[in-house]
Amino acid sequence: MFFKKRIEKIIENILAGNELSGSDLEFLFSKKWKEIEILLEKDFLEGFHLLRFYEIGLEGVGERDEAELDVALYYCKKLLDIGNRNGEFEKGVPWLQPMLLCSMGNIYARKGYNYGHPEEIDKAIECYEKGMKLTEEPLLLGDLCKGMADAIGRKGKDEEYIEWLKKAKDWYVISKNKRRIKEILSDLAEVCALAGRSEEAESYYNELLAISKERGEDTSKLEVFFNVLFNALKNVG
Repeated sequence: MFFKKRIEKIIENILAGNELSGSDLEFLFSKKWKEIEILLEKDFLEGFHLLRFYEIGLEGVGERDEAELDVALYYCKKLLDIGNRNGEFEKGVPWLQPMLLCSMGNIYARKGYNYGHPEEIDKAIECYEKGMKLTEEPLLLGDLCKGMADAIGRKGKDEEYIEWLKKAKDWYVISKNKRRIKEILSDLAEVCALAGRSEEAESYYNELLAISKERGEDTSKLEVFFNVLFNALKNVG
């Protein structure tokens, strides 16, 4: 009874436009609640934003229970089903479906890598491919390419991994999203250095350093990290 009352209270707050606490958000997606499916039918966009926020919170946390990823994936599939059935993706929000596919790809990739299910990585790649066909939005295409890069990299295909990172960088540059550009430049500098592509690595690092300084950021930790990395790899060579 307590759990039912709590989920009802959370749904009530959502519909009233009140902000949820982190614990409420985790509780919301802790199980396959019938009430959430009703919410998704009533307020599809709000349900999507909540799930997206929760999915982002799961990123990079390998020690989380696999069951949490399964529940998030369950609701992603529910949203896809409801969106297609009710025509939500044709109601002037063209980025919804590819963004949802990107979220699904991220979850599949984490399940595959963190919990030893290689077939899930193939499902992630399929989601990213579908998403790319459904959008022309540069930032979203960058995210989809970045997801594809990570999935390909987890399959041990280093050259393809780098190529997909470069594609992601190109889209992020078009989007002019400096935060994403910095993240992808850091990834490229590190992976190129480890792959023995020292000139490329230093070029990406210099771009990253220039953007960081342009934004008035403290670059001391960044400089130490890459200087140590570059010197260590030179000594190995």
